[in-house]
Amino acid sequence: MTQGRGKAYGIEMEVRYRMRRLTAQMAYTLSWTNRKYPELYDGWFYDQFDNRHRLNTTIRYAMTNRISVFAALILRSGNRMSFPMASAVNPRMPEDDYNHELTYIYGKPNGLSLPLYHRLDLGFNFKHTTRKGHEAIWNVSVYNAYCHLNTIYAKVRQANDGSIAAKAKGYIPIIPSVSYTIKF
Repeated sequence: MTQGRGKAYGIEMEVRYRMRRLTAQMAYTLSWTNRKYPELYDGWFYDQFDNRHRLNTTIRYAMTNRISVFAALILRSGNRMSFPMASAVNPRMPEDDYNHELTYIYGKPNGLSLPLYHRLDLGFNFKHTTRKGHEAIWNVSVYNAYCHLNTIYAKVRQANDGSIAAKAKGYIPIIPSVSYTIKF
């Protein structure tokens, strides 16, 4: 465990539009998040979740009093990660030539930004009233409707020629969902 400092600053803006059956909302955030841990690195560096730009757009349309459809588009800068500048081979046991450990040498922490993250969520809500008078909602939705394989993290590998590369990992495909909610 180590102690450090952090600072975050930015601006958020939101616009809402509402008609009788249609509700639309757009929110944008421009932000910076920095950390300083003297035991890890001399100076300030970006936080892992320093997503410079975030844009969330939602649209909800009430087809009837009981049925509504919605869409949400989420777009943000990718998370940050530490990427090695070089690698070195450290022998674990001097007498054994076949037992070596590869060690990566890092520069500034979280210096690499992962690719842009975006997805579209779609769904339907079906409202009804229970026998006891409570409002109940059936929800059928799809997370990541156009199946964009967003990078959640990256794995560092060294190629045969000695170069270091990051391979994108951790994809989340389309996820269907059904839920039932009772308000009381």
